[in-house]
Amino acid sequence: KERELVPQLVYTSPANRALNTALIMCRQWGLGPAQLQIQESLYMAYASEIQEVVSLAPDRVSDLAIFGHNPSFTLYANQFLSDPLDNLPTAGVVVLVFDTESWSEISRGNVKQELVDFPKKKGSV
Repeated sequence: KERELVPQLVYTSPANRALNTALIMCRQWGLGPAQLQIQESLYMAYASEIQEVVSLAPDRVSDLAIFGHNPSFTLYANQFLSDPLDNLPTAGVVVLVFDTESWSEISRGNVKQELVDFPKKKGSV
C-alpha cells in the first residue's frame, strides 16, 4: 500500500492460508468483498492453470493480485521474471507490469517492470 501497489481485483485459492492472507491484504488495501473472488482452480494449480485464471480478469481491471501456492506460483512467476527464483517464499510478492491491454495477452515479452520482495530478502522494505 505504501508503494501505491493496490489492486482493483483479487483472485485467491480457497485454501485457508491463501484465503486468509488475501482477506488480510484486502483489508489493508481498503478493498471490499466484491473485489475478492475465490477461484477454485487456483488450488493446487499448474502454472498454465494460473494463467487461465488470470486471463479471465476483465480488461477494465488494470491491477490484479493473485494468492495461491507453491511450487506453482514460483513456476508461474518465473515465466515472466528476468532473474528466475529458486522459490518464492511464504509471504513473498512478485509485482509485474505488462505492456498490454488484455490479461489474455500477457507474456514475458511484454513485461515492462518487475519487483520481487519477501520478508527475509536483503534490502526488503
